[in-house]
Amino acid sequence: MYVVIVRARVYPEKVDLYEATFRELAAEVKAREPGILFYEMCRDPKEACTYKVVEAYADQATQDSHLTTAYYKVATEVFLSCLVGGSFEMEVCETI
Repeated sequence: MYVVIVRARVYPEKVDLYEATFRELAAEVKAREPGILFYEMCRDPKEACTYKVVEAYADQATQDSHLTTAYYKVATEVFLSCLVGGSFEMEVCETI
């Protein structure tokens, strides 16, 4: 399994848009991408307006495919407009 953890700081005034966009994206992912085993967003309880997205893919190819979907590309544009500094941190892990 291939696991991705994304940490993002969101502008306070963009929190609602960020969360709504993720919910829409997650619904598409769950409906269309069976190789994605887990796809959830969590609020950081210690840091306001900070989120972690945890994604688990069957393999690297599944993630590569996910990144090319039209709905992912549209959501990413919205996400980037919400992020402080226009960037995020990403950690990639593989299960053993």
